[in-house]
Formats: sequence, structure tokens, C-alpha cells
Amino acid sequence: SWTFCDLDGSENGVSMDRAGSLVVESPTHRQVAWCRLQWPYMTETSMGIPTELIFGQVWEPGVTDGIGAGAGILSQLGVGPSGTNPETALGWVWVDATFNVDHGNNDEYRAVFEPTSAGQYDVAYRFSLSDGAAWRYCDIPGSDDGYSPEDSGVLMVSE
Repeated sequence: SWTFCDLDGSENGVSMDRAGSLVVESPTHRQVAWCRLQWPYMTETSMGIPTELIFGQVWEPGVTDGIGAGAGILSQLGVGPSGTNPETALGWVWVDATFNVDHGNNDEYRAVFEPTSAGQYDVAYRFSLSDGAAWRYCDIPGSDDGYSPEDSGVLMVSE
């Protein structure tokens, strides 16, 4: 036999207006727990010449704490207009990053960017656990306090 209960117990029967609720998040909106633009914070190159390697780190409990690349993580290096937020601004260009090495509980990724226009640009990383449906954007201090253009990396491109 079964005993059914709601928020105030089972003594007075079950009532739908006193039923609990369950919220299930879609895995398509899952974001990594933490990430950051690792290094370098500022780099220079010329138009058509790839940058040096630029690194980002990511942490997701149960995913990045093992040996090798954490399963299901997508990583991209982004370059965009100075002073803009890559979550909302147009003009950001993203290139796929590849796994570099384990750093304790973090995984590190790396990429280069080949600029086509001279100027000063912001640099950021982004990571996804949902095949690109949702991204966490990363600046120098990391994603704990959200992304801030003031904390982005800098790319200087000469002609």
C-alpha cells in the first residue's frame, strides 16, 4: 500500500494546491562552473600574422578533474571591438581552441587568432557544455563575477 502526502503531510489527504514542484533544467542550457582567460593578458601582432598561443582555463566538477580533456567541453577564443561585451555585442570573431594540458582540477585550452584589420581589440574565452547552445564567457579574473570588458585581454594589431 502507498501513503500519499503533500506539503502539509498525509493527515488530511492530498491536495494539488499543496503539492510540491520540481524544476528540471534542460541540458541544452548547462554552463561550466568557472573559466578564465589564462595568459597572455596582452599580445601584439601584425595583420595576417597569427598571434602567439592564447590560453584559457575551465573547471567543471566531475568533468575537468580527471586525466585529459573533460568530456563535452567546447572552447573558443574570441576577439572583438574594444570595450564591448561578447555576450551582447556584434563584431566578435570566435575560433575553436584545443585542449592543452590538465592543471589540477582545471583543463587548459589554447588557440591563435589571425587578425585581418589593424587596431586594438578585446580578447576573451568562452566555454560550453551544451554543444554551443549556452556559453560561459571568461575574462582575466574569471567568470565568478560575470564578464566585464574592463577585465578583458588586449590584442594590438599593426599594419
